Amino acid sequence: MIESILNRKKSIRKTPIASLSIEILPEYGWSIGPNNERAFGPGTLFKGFVIVTCKELSERAEKLSLLFQGMESMLTYEIGIGAIRSNTVQFFKINSTLWEKTDESEALRPFQTYKFMFTIQMPMVQFPPSMSHDFYKCSFKLSAHLYPSSSDYSTTSSTRLPVTAQTFIKYIPLIETRVSKIPPIYLEDLRKKKKKKKVKKDVVITSVELSSIEYVIGDTIQATVHIERNLHDDRPPSSDTYTAPLLIPATQQHVLISITMDLYQISRTTIDDEPIIERLVETQTHIIKENSTNKIGHYPVTLKLDKLLPPSFEYGRIISVSYKLKIMVQVKKISPPPPSDKVAFTGNPEISSNSHDATIPFDKDCLNDSSLGKRKGLKKYLGLPWSSVASVFETPIVIGTLGRGIRTYDELRNYSNLNSRSNNLLTYLPSFIQVVENEDILPEYEPTRLPSYNDTSNKQYN
Repeated sequence: MIESILNRKKSIRKTPIASLSIEILPEYGWSIGPNNERAFGPGTLFKGFVIVTCKELSERAEKLSLLFQGMESMLTYEIGIGAIRSNTVQFFKINSTLWEKTDESEALRPFQTYKFMFTIQMPMVQFPPSMSHDFYKCSFKLSAHLYPSSSDYSTTSSTRLPVTAQTFIKYIPLIETRVSKIPPIYLEDLRKKKKKKKVKKDVVITSVELSSIEYVIGDTIQATVHIERNLHDDRPPSSDTYTAPLLIPATQQHVLISITMDLYQISRTTIDDEPIIERLVETQTHIIKENSTNKIGHYPVTLKLDKLLPPSFEYGRIISVSYKLKIMVQVKKISPPPPSDKVAFTGNPEISSNSHDATIPFDKDCLNDSSLGKRKGLKKYLGLPWSSVASVFETPIVIGTLGRGIRTYDELRNYSNLNSRSNNLLTYLPSFIQVVENEDILPEYEPTRLPSYNDTSNKQYN
C-alpha cells in the first residue's frame, strides 16, 4: 500500500501541470486549398484561443504567454569544397501575457478547461510568403507557454518546465497581376534556329498562343497550339511567325500529337545570378489523335495552378521566386491507327471531330524523379516510340494573389526596405489587440430613460 502511494506521488510529479493547444477562428483570413486552409496577409486581423486543459497540479501554474514570430532562413548547404552558406533573417518577435495569477482565487483549477482569447493585427508590410523547400524556409509561428510557479521547490525539474504548444500561420503577400494590353501573345520556338534547312516533304508548322502571362494562384493557364501542314512546301520557315518544321511523309494517314505543359518554380538568392533550385511544380500532357489529311489544327490546352503555390516575388532579402512555363510539342506518325488496348482516347468537343484528346494526369509524387523530363512514362503509355521534339516554347509566368487590375494599398511597404533604426518601426510590426469583453452586447435597459414596453402597448391613440 505504501509503495503504491509513493509510486503515485512520483507519477504526479512527472506529469505536466496542463496541456495546451492553439485554435485560430475560421471567420478570419482567406480560405485556400482543398482543405480550406486559413491564410493571412498585410493588414489582416485574426483571432483565436489558447486552450488550457488542466491536470492535477494545474494550481501551480503562474503565467500564460503567447509569442508570435516570423523569420526566413537559407538552409545550410555546400557551395563548394569547404564552403558552406546559410543565413537567417527575423522579421519580428512579439509577446503578450494572456493570463497571470495574482492570488490563489485566480488559480487554474484541476481538471478544468480554460480558453484565453487573443487578437493579432498584421502590419501593412509585404513579407515573403510561407514556403519551404530544400534550400529556403519562411515561417510565421505562434507559440503558447504556460509557466509554473518558480518559487515552488516541491516539484521536480520536469514540472517546473513550461508547457508549450505551437502552430503556424500561412502568410500570403499582395502580388498584383495585370491585364495584357496586346493579346494574343505568341511564344518563340527555342528550336527554330536549328531548323533553317529547306525541306521537300510535308512540313508541320507549330505556333503557341497565350492570352496572358500573369495569373492568380488557383487560375488555369490557357494556351492554343496551332499546327499547320503545308504539303510540298520548299520555303524555309518565316522568322516572324515563330515556326518549327517537322517532316511527315504524305503516306501516313494519322498522327499523334503530344502537347506537354510544364511549370517550373525558380528560386534565386539575392547574391547569385544563377538559380539555386529550379523544380517542376505543375505538369499536364494532352494526347491528340489527328487525321493527317487535315491541313490546319487548333488545339486549346490548359494547366491548372495549385492554390497553395507561393506567389512570385522579387523583394526578398535572401531569396526571390519566379516561374517559367515550358510547352513541348511532339508528333508521332502512325499507320494504321494504334489499337485501343494501347492508347485510350476520350472525345473532346473543343477539338475537331476528326481528332480526340486524352489527358495524362499529373502525379506530384514523381516531381523529384530525375527521369521525368525524358517522358518515359508517356512513351510507355502510347506503346510506341516518339519522334524527336518538334517544338519547345518557354515564357516567364507571373503568379499573383490579387485579381487582374486590383491595386495594392499605397501605404504598403516591402520588409526589405524598412530601416531597423527608424523611429516609426513599431508601426510595421504585428500587434496584439486587447480584447474588450461584451463589446457587442447592448447596454442594460433603463425604464427611466424610455417608456416601458407595457406603457407603450397600453397607450391609446385618438
